[in-house]
Amino acid sequence: MAANPITSTDAAKGYLDSLDTLLGSGAKMVFYAGAVPADVNATAGTVLATLTAAGQMFAASAGTAGYATATMDLLAPLSGTVGTGGTAAYYRLTTSGGTAHWQDTVGLLASGEGLNLTNNVLVATEGIDVTALTLTQPTGE
Repeated sequence: MAANPITSTDAAKGYLDSLDTLLGSGAKMVFYAGAVPADVNATAGTVLATLTAAGQMFAASAGTAGYATATMDLLAPLSGTVGTGGTAAYYRLTTSGGTAHWQDTVGLLASGEGLNLTNNVLVATEGIDVTALTLTQPTGE
């Protein structure tokens, strides 16, 4: 029989809040080009841009039983400059020291990827802004 774990909404919220605690103040969002690794600890592709949060990255999680997800939103927009140009395929959320704790895909608006950008082709020396990001953790309720 295959494993099929499910959690309560409170457990999913706890996971997201713990993730924000692990990321800590000054957490980073790092954009990468290349194949998306199957493991958040695997060697990453080419770093395109790194955005740093001024403090904690996310607000406290929210979720209501019966809605099947818990969510956590950015506290403030993230901004930075693209260092190396390329097509962003995925991003990682890391501690200020670079330890990765979350990885998801990047695509164009309405692409259904984890993070949708107006343009995922990043140009060296141009600015990049992430104004909204919601992390979602499924629940069994």
